[in-house]
Amino acid sequence: MAILKNSKYEIFARGIASGKSPHDSGIDAGFRDGPGLAVTTSRLVHKANIASRIEELKQLAADGTVMTIQKRLERLTEIAELPITKDIKARESVQAVAELNKMTVNAYPPAKVEVETGKELTEFLKGLRGYGNRKE
Repeated sequence: MAILKNSKYEIFARGIASGKSPHDSGIDAGFRDGPGLAVTTSRLVHKANIASRIEELKQLAADGTVMTIQKRLERLTEIAELPITKDIKARESVQAVAELNKMTVNAYPPAKVEVETGKELTEFLKGLRGYGNRKE
């Protein structure tokens, strides 16, 4: 069987095949978290095309054809920890760390920064160097 045409379904199937819960797989696939998520993910798990894709992915992982998430994490960690030599460039280690960061959910959650100036925006901008002082 080929990759599922619906990308959300494919991501969901991969999550389930890798051992994630239906809830987490649904969130990763982009479904909205809420009271209807359990119904949606339960329905998806039982759809024939998705169920067969999950089984196919599990079989590929069991055969060693596809690396599991854990094996990928371990391999990337090995690469990241290799000593830098003439043959092993720093770039490979940095790329491995970057991939590890992408694979780790919420490794770098977005930070919300609020700035209160106590001034109106235009008044604040006028105080910036060069703003509004253009010669025409």
